[in-house]
Order: sequence, then structure tokens, then C-alpha cells
Amino acid sequence: MNSKISIPEEGLYVSKKDTTMRLVVTDVDIVDDEEEDKEEVFFLVTVVREGDEDDMSAPAFEYIPEEWQHLVKSHQLEYIPEENYSIAEIRELLKK
Repeated sequence: MNSKISIPEEGLYVSKKDTTMRLVVTDVDIVDDEEEDKEEVFFLVTVVREGDEDDMSAPAFEYIPEEWQHLVKSHQLEYIPEENYSIAEIRELLKK
């Protein structure tokens, strides 16, 4: 596993390619295996579409680190911190 993969934050991610693609990381399970190389961290990311966070029947997707990294890169996902941003401010964040 590539040790450069960073552990994602829980919260909203918006695609720079398609701003209608809005995903919410609802859970990040980190596996701490002391027998393994300590530089490598394994985690499982659980993701739902925005608006489905409280819907138990909505599909959720789980990603291992490499899959998560591929998803972030291919869709240019940007983490949007929990603040009260206007739509214009979110667009500006995504331009960076």
C-alpha cells in the first residue's frame, strides 16, 4: 500500500469536475495492526450520496485506501469543511 494515501475526513466531498456529484463520508474505520509496518495505515471509508446520510435504506459504498484514492483523483473530489458556506463560496473553494 502506498503510505502517501491520507486518511479522509468525515463530511462532504464535492467533485471539481461535476459539482452535482456530492458525496458524504459517514465513517472511516482505521485498522491499527501493530504487526504491520507502522508507516502503512489501512482504513475503510463508508460513503453515501449527499442527502442520504440519515436514510438507512439508501445505498452506501465502502472503499479501501487504494479505491478511495482512485475515486478522489478520478472525480477530483474536494473536502468541504463544515461551515456555513454560500454556493458562491463553495464554487470558489472548488476552483482552487
